[in-house]
Amino acid sequence: MLNGPGRQGQFSYAQKNHIESFMPAFCAQIDAGVNGVALTKWKQETANDILASPLFAGKLDVSNNSQKAWHEIVVRKFTNYRTQVYLKKADSTVAPPPKHRGVPLLHFSTLLTARQLFAKENESVIHSAAEERHAAAGTGTVGSAYQTVLKEKWDTLDSDARDEWQTRADKFGGDIHRITVIKPTSKRVLMHTALATLCQGGLLGNAELLLFYGWRDVKGDISTGALHGHSAHNKTNFGGTDGELLRQYGLAWYKFAEDVIPGPAKPTNVNIVLSQNPDGVPLFPSINFGAGGTDIRYLLSEYFNAVWVKSTGLTTAIPWVEIGQTPFRYYHTVSFSFPAPLSPPNELTNVHVLLVAEYLSELSSRSTPFVFALDLSAQQPQTGSTVISPSYRTPTSGNTTSRG
Repeated sequence: MLNGPGRQGQFSYAQKNHIESFMPAFCAQIDAGVNGVALTKWKQETANDILASPLFAGKLDVSNNSQKAWHEIVVRKFTNYRTQVYLKKADSTVAPPPKHRGVPLLHFSTLLTARQLFAKENESVIHSAAEERHAAAGTGTVGSAYQTVLKEKWDTLDSDARDEWQTRADKFGGDIHRITVIKPTSKRVLMHTALATLCQGGLLGNAELLLFYGWRDVKGDISTGALHGHSAHNKTNFGGTDGELLRQYGLAWYKFAEDVIPGPAKPTNVNIVLSQNPDGVPLFPSINFGAGGTDIRYLLSEYFNAVWVKSTGLTTAIPWVEIGQTPFRYYHTVSFSFPAPLSPPNELTNVHVLLVAEYLSELSSRSTPFVFALDLSAQQPQTGSTVISPSYRTPTSGNTTSRG
């Protein structure tokens, strides 16, 4: 008996391993920019070499699959590897995009497969054939007949045709990824294009999406609104016209966005005068947080700047990025446990502004005010570390505060 597959179309483990050993060379072809007909030719020639090797020659069961069918199965192994492994791996290892105006507005982790794109662009033909088949059979559903017709039409395509559909599917995904923020005035247009692509591109099937959006401009002013995304079969908006929708939900959404989207610190004409402890360390004032009339975000900004100068002797800007990455090198994280990650006040949410201000006010009332303690060689404190009482004395030499 021939040493062949256990069932139709299945290779032995040794044969599978031999085929998979060619995948690195296949990926190298893709990385080198080989595609289309050239890539198909490489797969076909490599499949010929594989089937001529000692592991395959004369050892495949041709009672169910012809030699040509086995050849197509090997070629399809490469095609499937590209779709299911290579492209997904490449997508998962892409570094986060830089924060500039060219970053993607939306990013999709799953794109259309070649077969899905084939079905999308031949939907009317497949659906018509499915209806005829369902009517003739008198049983089942049009949906099940549709899937059967789709499978039959896809299976009749040769490897070159399937590669062409795969190339088009890849390009379709690339077009989605290139929906980028060009300038603020284009945001609504770009978001609407993205929604339409999701609803009509086949990725979600026939879909309906409603997007409430909100952002602040460089001045801190907030813009809010709503956008609809429709399938090709619908033009009716949820909630009536945009005006009717916003009258019902717009104010609540605006208040929510205003509260949670951080805004820039707003300078005031009021001179902030901070009291000091006996060692000259600035104290955060005790204020009525519910009374209003105080720009707490601005107060925090002034306070941290004063503490930075007093603690370190430096007049340079506070290195907030570095503090966010390694806070233990800039202050005693065991002694000072902030209720939110220490960040520039203009980047804190309104809730975090209040929490941080209340915490600093409490520290000042306990005669243990917050201080920076610059030590760039410090290591991450271990859980359960003993609380160290920081020194509040002004440094007499150098630019560091004692951590003892």
